[in-house]
Amino acid sequence: MRSTSMIIVGVIVGAILGWFLLASTAVPQGQRGRRAFEPVELKHFTYKLEKFEAPSLEDGQGEYGVYLPAGYDESEAVYPLILWLHGMNEDASRFHDGGGAKVLEQLRADDQIPELILVAPSAPRRTIYADGEAAGNVEKYILEDLMTHLERTYRISKKRRQRALMGVSMGGLGALRIALHEPMRFGTVAVHSAAAFPPDPSELSAEARERVQRTIQWMGLGELLGNPIDAEKWARYIPAAMAKTLKPEDLHALRIYFDAGTADRYGFGPPNEELHRLLEARGIEHEFTLVEGGGHSWGSGTLQTRLVHSLKFAMRAPAKPPPETQKG
Repeated sequence: MRSTSMIIVGVIVGAILGWFLLASTAVPQGQRGRRAFEPVELKHFTYKLEKFEAPSLEDGQGEYGVYLPAGYDESEAVYPLILWLHGMNEDASRFHDGGGAKVLEQLRADDQIPELILVAPSAPRRTIYADGEAAGNVEKYILEDLMTHLERTYRISKKRRQRALMGVSMGGLGALRIALHEPMRFGTVAVHSAAAFPPDPSELSAEARERVQRTIQWMGLGELLGNPIDAEKWARYIPAAMAKTLKPEDLHALRIYFDAGTADRYGFGPPNEELHRLLEARGIEHEFTLVEGGGHSWGSGTLQTRLVHSLKFAMRAPAKPPPETQKG
């Protein structure tokens, strides 16, 4: 019988190979993995796509979709903020087109979440949301270019506990990594079907390591992760590796939620379970759900169901407010 570690490695290799094959097919980019959803009528929010200057990216241009509370222009209120990071080969519109808007609207209609501002930025289609990528400094693009623009443009709360970072798939990996790396930026991180990998690349067999290396090169991440893969570099960008050295006090009461499905087509259930066990071993409070029969991202329908929980989790105030960058 194979060990749990070997099973996880096998699943990860299959996931990476599956990603590579999917991205290499002749299906038009905008149609890959897409499922058609009915248009949603928004009564509690307005939605629009906006562009802005983003010097941290090579092309200097950023884009985001923004949901503002209905009546925003007639109000002087300050609102909580949620940032949503999309998955590979997606963009700012995927949250809206994939079914996220419908969930957001219904939760607000039922008064299960407060009035808030949700922003879904576009990022490079092949990214782990890190600095030093071929397309630019993507983490800096999110934390500096985008956040500075949002603070100047909208009335968003400056309270850490009223800012949440969320994401799915590769955006889930990015959100977790950024939140663990910069825990004072957000009060909550909540992700779905996060791309999860082993904490040490030496766990991979020679064949698996070669496949991973090819995928890293294909994504333009050779400088970040090494060619061949560098264990020290790997540890900076993989949440499971970060979790092995983190302590609860390092995170300043960051609230963490993540889930993954047992039927995830990329097999991210087991490695997310492994991340859960690593966080438990470090005594780091978090909430993890393994969704029985759950699939990957928007196309399976699982994400829309789990969003009901994660959006409420993101907006639920902690019993004891974590430290703030400023009072409030």
